[in-house]
Amino acid sequence: MNFANFPHPITGEHFALCEASRAKMQLETLGFIPTSKDIAQTVSLDTTTRGNKNGNGGGGGGGVLETLSQSMEQLYEDRYAKLAQETIQRKVRARDLTDRALSACEAFPKGTRVVVFGSSANGFGSPHSDLDMCIQLPPSSSLVDKEDVNGSASMGKLAEILEQTGMVDVNTDRLTARIPVVKFNCPIKSEDGNDTVLQLIECDVSMQNPLACINTALLRTYSGILPEVRILAAIVKRWAKARNINDPSEHTLSSYGYIIMLLYFLTTHKATDQGGIVNVQDKDSASSSSLSQRGQGQRRDGEEIAACTLIPNLQWMDPAWLQTPPGTPFKELDAKPSNQYSTMVHPSEPSYTVNTYFNPLNDEATTTALQNHLHHTNTNTANKKPTNNQKQQKRNTPPVGILLASFFRYYAYEFDYKRHIVSLNATCRYGPIDRESKAETDGWKLYGQALCVEDPFESFYDVAHVLKPIHFQRTRREFALAYAKICDTVVRGGVKVDGDDVTVKGDLLDQICEEVCNKDS
Repeated sequence: MNFANFPHPITGEHFALCEASRAKMQLETLGFIPTSKDIAQTVSLDTTTRGNKNGNGGGGGGGVLETLSQSMEQLYEDRYAKLAQETIQRKVRARDLTDRALSACEAFPKGTRVVVFGSSANGFGSPHSDLDMCIQLPPSSSLVDKEDVNGSASMGKLAEILEQTGMVDVNTDRLTARIPVVKFNCPIKSEDGNDTVLQLIECDVSMQNPLACINTALLRTYSGILPEVRILAAIVKRWAKARNINDPSEHTLSSYGYIIMLLYFLTTHKATDQGGIVNVQDKDSASSSSLSQRGQGQRRDGEEIAACTLIPNLQWMDPAWLQTPPGTPFKELDAKPSNQYSTMVHPSEPSYTVNTYFNPLNDEATTTALQNHLHHTNTNTANKKPTNNQKQQKRNTPPVGILLASFFRYYAYEFDYKRHIVSLNATCRYGPIDRESKAETDGWKLYGQALCVEDPFESFYDVAHVLKPIHFQRTRREFALAYAKICDTVVRGGVKVDGDDVTVKGDLLDQICEEVCNKDS
């Protein structure tokens, strides 16, 4: 359209004024200028502006993301990987001491043991994670006290023995909970005989919790697929804690909730040949009026799920796919197996049956086969004989810096909170699960924007139910702020603070994970 023909011509200056006015309003309202542009487009814009065609080094966008990736990997290595072995050894000692106390408690039958679950066992924990344990009775056994239905009385007796054996700060306030829990601190002493306490391990032990153990096995399998998964999880948890959006007691999301959100992102997105990351569910498959029982859209053609996502959904991946040559189109199960090995009655809801199926990747050969598939490039030569170069072509996993930026952008701007829920039970074939379906089947929130996160096995449970609207909006704002910091650093080498361009001091990762200031102090 030729704006010059109008009596009051519109020029580029007018658009610039509008953009400047909007930016000023965003700074006054939000404290930062949001950007929803894809990170690949941002890097492309930056490298074009700087004349850096390769996008590497020279301070360009590629260099910023490369540095961010290196910082993430280094932080994980220094604060998680290096400390992991020593922490694991101490937590093993804490578990052994708890198991020794359990064996001295006559309230439990012979053969009862202590099992570790949660972040200390699922591969997504930190050296400072609590040690979560549960009592596992022998098969077909029951408590010595037959009238102790939920085990609270037996757990009370165990608490007494734990205190007698040297555990400190033993807390029995949660013995009346649905699943009785005893909390305590386990002193880990030096082995040189001088009784010096090296560390107090925060522990809690609960009555039988089989679903928690299965859930731990699922997450542990995910964490072992690629190192990038563990690095991303560590950084996301660090970011959420620093930004004060990681405390269920304050109506913000738990670490477990963020892990599910991260896995949902990784199992619904794939890398492109241009270096970007796209959502495989972007076909809007859930818009169909004829929804399936799970609230998903009509079945999509095989071509639309030909390429595997960043990591496969272990609850839907067809095991036979792993036996095929790398590059074979990804294949999902038509339905989860439902038999005595994959289903169980819910431990506290007898009327509810849980399907606990997932592909456990039990051996190294299976894991290697999956990794070979994930690193293979789809050359789209189904009707052509591949050349030697095509046979040797590999798709490298995108750098963790790009993955982190895309994760922030997805939950800041792309995910449809009004219509869909975060769920690992969603498939590439049928697309996302509708909130409307969850409202009908499980009474979940329907109207307004809200984050809903479905537990992988207890599908009636909303992990994000603690979030109130005001906390949801603040959480989403933090996703947008983190992404804005990355994009602004890529383009300008600084972040917007109080309307001024400032040079980033220190590492970009430190800026993303900057602790929230207490305005009251």
